[in-house]
Amino acid sequence: MVEINSTAQTVATTQSHSPAEPSTPPPNKSRDSFVDFVFNKLHTSPNGIYAATPDLVNHAEYFHGGRGGDVLVKKHTTHQELILRGLFEISRDDFYFTPDASYNPANNFQGKFEDAKLSCRLIAVHNQCDVFTFAQADYPIILKNLRAFEKLITKEKGDESVSVMQFSGGYESIKLSHSLFKKKPAPPSNDSHDKTSENNATIQDAPIDLGPDFKMSQWPVQNRCQNALEKLIPSHDVQPLPAWNKNKLLIPPKDYEETLRGATVEVHMALVHHYIKKEKRHVFNLMLRELIVRADPAPMPESPFKRRRLDAGPSTEVTTKGKETQH
Repeated sequence: MVEINSTAQTVATTQSHSPAEPSTPPPNKSRDSFVDFVFNKLHTSPNGIYAATPDLVNHAEYFHGGRGGDVLVKKHTTHQELILRGLFEISRDDFYFTPDASYNPANNFQGKFEDAKLSCRLIAVHNQCDVFTFAQADYPIILKNLRAFEKLITKEKGDESVSVMQFSGGYESIKLSHSLFKKKPAPPSNDSHDKTSENNATIQDAPIDLGPDFKMSQWPVQNRCQNALEKLIPSHDVQPLPAWNKNKLLIPPKDYEETLRGATVEVHMALVHHYIKKEKRHVFNLMLRELIVRADPAPMPESPFKRRRLDAGPSTEVTTKGKETQH
């Protein structure tokens, strides 16, 4: 019988396995200390649980009726969302972790800018698979757990379901989302009986000054989004990605694409369910809580013809400088 420790959120077992045993054993003893650090953090960190832990569905349930949807929590608790963590590669396809989520005001199907969500696709580690071998091996287990979590929601006949998983291009990916804006907290009321607590709540909800690169007034959106952004400044706060580069520095929005697209990343996320009654549609979202870059994106392939000189003749028929191949 497997149970999740309520304080450490780690997996223990009453069988012959040791406490907090990883779902996949370390591939070999020659892995460097950095890989060991990432591996151990994923399996033993007290905040959440490794998403590749087998049969996680037996220890999870949804807290229904929350303001932000039905949130996946540890079974028999309601006070804290269940944080899932894993190591992935961010796909270069369907990459919308951009400062404006590629929003286009002219597209009526995209809704309001204030509801925009940044998103990307997580795939099995590929470019660093020879280093983080465990991550690629554990990816199918993560997919299996996510399917089981989605099946916890009872669906009626005719209901449509929008999964966080998508199969395209010959592989299955996981959609990760992040809300770009958050409505400003309401100003404190004049009621004296609760004035102190309301003032404290307002202070806690106030955005932190992260510097000029992260100010909403200077947020680097495309020109087509500039007017929509300015209209939101009085009523909303921008929410930068909780994403850090390899040096543990918060990634500025102007660097999102260059730093994240194709990178190997450690991700901490929460699963949320919404039911759109009018459309009879169940929508699942994996919301980003924290992301750390563990390996930079692989460089794009270059063509051997990139630096050829057209006035020098066909490059495929020149073996040495100034000498052509003989026929």
